[in-house]
Amino acid sequence: FGKCIRRNKIESDFWSSESESNTIKTISKSGLWAKLFPFGFWYEFVQLAKLAGPIMLTALAINTICVVSILFCGRLGRAELAAIGLAISVFNVTAIAIIQGLATACDTLFAQTYGGTKKFNMGIQLQRALFLITISCFPSMGLHLCIEPVLLAMRQHPITSKTVGTYLLYTMPAVVFAAIYTVLTKFIQTQNKVLAPLAIGFLGNGLNALLHYIILYHTSMGLKGSAISLSICFFVETALSVLYIYFSKIYKETYNGYSPEMWNDWKKWYKLAIPGLIMLGLQWWIFEIGTICSGIVGETELAAQSILFNLDAIVFTLLPLGLGVAASIRVGHFLGAADAIGPKSTSNVSLFTIWIIGVILMILFIIFRDQLPLIFTNDRKVASNTSAAIPALAVFILFDCSVGVSGGILRGSGLQKIGAITVFLSLYIVGAPIAFCLLFLTDLSITGLWIGFAIGTMLVSTSYVATCFLVDWKKQTVLAQERTRISNEEQLVQPDRQNGSADSSSIETTTTTSGHAKAKLILRRVLLTACLLAIFLSSLGCRLYFRWVDVFGVYCIFENGTYVRTGEVEEERAQGFALLNNCTLFAP
Repeated sequence: FGKCIRRNKIESDFWSSESESNTIKTISKSGLWAKLFPFGFWYEFVQLAKLAGPIMLTALAINTICVVSILFCGRLGRAELAAIGLAISVFNVTAIAIIQGLATACDTLFAQTYGGTKKFNMGIQLQRALFLITISCFPSMGLHLCIEPVLLAMRQHPITSKTVGTYLLYTMPAVVFAAIYTVLTKFIQTQNKVLAPLAIGFLGNGLNALLHYIILYHTSMGLKGSAISLSICFFVETALSVLYIYFSKIYKETYNGYSPEMWNDWKKWYKLAIPGLIMLGLQWWIFEIGTICSGIVGETELAAQSILFNLDAIVFTLLPLGLGVAASIRVGHFLGAADAIGPKSTSNVSLFTIWIIGVILMILFIIFRDQLPLIFTNDRKVASNTSAAIPALAVFILFDCSVGVSGGILRGSGLQKIGAITVFLSLYIVGAPIAFCLLFLTDLSITGLWIGFAIGTMLVSTSYVATCFLVDWKKQTVLAQERTRISNEEQLVQPDRQNGSADSSSIETTTTTSGHAKAKLILRRVLLTACLLAIFLSSLGCRLYFRWVDVFGVYCIFENGTYVRTGEVEEERAQGFALLNNCTLFAP
């Protein structure tokens, strides 16, 4: 009876700001249906939909910001489409994937903390997440500074490599703002305020499109202007999120100002964030590697792969990711409130829902496979290659839908470690070898790449779903209480007071020990921050003072886009070679 009362209160708190519903439907049925859906399928579906609907649209707005860039830049020509596709891929794989992967710790800790009784601890979680994820951007930005030689070493086209390097240089502010914006969005959504992030996302996306139109078509900035638009967009979205939190006063129940406890429990945070990064990052990285490998095959294949990848990105962020985030929030709230029945209801209903959606999407993609590529390009060869690969993409989407929702359930439960192991074994040991063998060794080309991805994703989906059905939710409620407990300095070093008051020597020893522990804690935090910053500064030094032409030599680019590397030659000899072969010299 006590649990029922508590669960009713949770639902009342959960929907007080977004819904009039404040009671849980009585569990009166028995049998298999009741075991699968303890609150009834339609009841849970409605509760999920109220939360998932705005989150789906928010996820679409956030994750299609880069798609807008490709849509505008792709109209400039095939070379521009290939360059912007590769640039966005690198931006996603080295920055956004890192940010969203580490932010999976927020999915767990924010939701479970908010579902509990000590909601002010959520403010401590917010401060910790903002700091750790922001400093984690330094290595990403460092790589962006030196991305041109990296791409040249991977045998990418020299002009494309140069364009990507310039683009990523101007998106460096976007990396920091994207990190802050991601954390703030999760902070807002976890408190069931889902309409504000939706409005902010669409305002930011609209501004991004407007800036692209003005800068690309009414100035001579070219792709550089696209990067600047992206940075401005993320800045505006971050600023709007901060303003909403302040003026809506939602922070009053969860944020109590700066807390020194944010410097504690980093190990606990990283135990969730690192597996979450691996879980999300490995999935993202393998597809971005596929984009880079497509560029090795040819410019047309790279353009086609960019379109296929972004088609999947639009679908994934609109439906599976949005529903997965909603499921993650509800599961986390229930676990934080020590309710073992709610997570089972949310898990089962969300999975059955996405399976139906996945089948419908697969059929639609196959039916409209010839029309979809034309949204992105007017080039017939690129459109033809894309159309041929869409059936394989459609099968992939079916399983990817399941992965999106089941992955959200795992994140809300704090089971990122299981997800990381599953993704590595399924995608990298099985799926990737098949995909790249079919890409390079057969005539299937891009189609073969997506066949391999579909096989790997099918294995991930099977493992995730099995975990969701077999998880011990009662055990997870206990783990949630331990996970959201906040340590302070006194808890880190606690004197022995079992035998009454400590004498003066004991107090002196305890004070000394506490001081040493605090000093060690500060030293560890400073060292970590300094190491991450050093990576960025080292990359900056390489960009400013290292002559990459001494490593890669000079390239001679012909009118048809092909090129040869002339090696390390003197300038006069290189110019003579260019005149003799009717080509343009290019130095990295």
